[in-house]
Amino acid sequence: MPGHDFRLPVLARNRLRAELRKHPEITKHLTADTVNGLAKGELLALADKLGIDVKAIIADVQKVPSAGLHGWPMGFVVETVEIRNVKVLSEQLFKQMQAPFWDKMRLESETSSMETE
Repeated sequence: MPGHDFRLPVLARNRLRAELRKHPEITKHLTADTVNGLAKGELLALADKLGIDVKAIIADVQKVPSAGLHGWPMGFVVETVEIRNVKVLSEQLFKQMQAPFWDKMRLESETSSMETE
């Protein structure tokens, strides 16, 4: 796999690790923990050396509709998260968080009243 210029989704990476862990050459020389700790480039280089078809693993993983947490497909990447509701349990912390807002509002109000006088 010269260049390793393709994406290796999490599910495919895990499947590749599983293939490597059960490969006879790996079981002679490396522990499962060592295989689990390999980075993407190392996994791909090792797979290439052992003749494991990584592109076939990726293709296989992409066509299997396996549901993960909350029914989302495995390999799903969360890029942004919107928090809509937060409850601050500490009253003191809540007041400290609100202080800049109320200070700004008070300053705008005082400035406005001074301008009208």
